[in-house]
Amino acid sequence: ENKQVYTVLRSVALQRKFQSDSEAVRVIAKDEAVELIEGPKEEWSISDAAIGWVTMKDRFLRPWSPHYRCTSATVINDAFVVKNAVTIRKLEVGETVEVIEGPILESSLDVMRVRARADLDGVVGWVTLKGNQGTPFLVCKTR
Repeated sequence: ENKQVYTVLRSVALQRKFQSDSEAVRVIAKDEAVELIEGPKEEWSISDAAIGWVTMKDRFLRPWSPHYRCTSATVINDAFVVKNAVTIRKLEVGETVEVIEGPILESSLDVMRVRARADLDGVVGWVTLKGNQGTPFLVCKTR
């Protein structure tokens, strides 16, 4: 299976139909990952499996990489749901991780989370990509 996964460079509407004036299913947020399922226009969001169409002429996508860099100190948790999670360790600015699951929407906080492996020590846990106030904790590294 040869998946084509991309990172969104700016927020864009995911539209219900191919026509550019069709109703929006939802907005795909900046830094969200999407998978191309019918090229080069139909895509779906990895976080919630919403299916729709986007116009690719504006070049707002770049190839996704599972490698992320920490841009603001955060924590690695043992569980997906933050409320029930215990901190495994702190993730420092500049550290890198490899995503092994996600991104997935943690709906109680309205944040995207990934299960990741820290490159420094191999610790695996859940990390928030961007806080609900907009602070980016992890950014996708370019290839």
